[in-house]
Amino acid sequence: MLYSLKYTDSMPDWKAGYSRAWFIGIRPAYKDDKGLLFHEIEHVCHWWYSLGFSSILYLISKRFRL
Repeated sequence: MLYSLKYTDSMPDWKAGYSRAWFIGIRPAYKDDKGLLFHEIEHVCHWWYSLGFSSILYLISKRFRL
């Protein structure tokens, strides 16, 4: 799966990581946390599988968010 990984602290304090499309950001303190990385990669996989349509569904559908 194609993704771009960056270790950064530029996110809200309560987040350890995030994914936007194929970009993944993880706090440097969690650099060795394989579970967090694989969790974010799974979000990227969903994004690629739906060709970005999942982003639109997330915004407009409460059922999709559940």
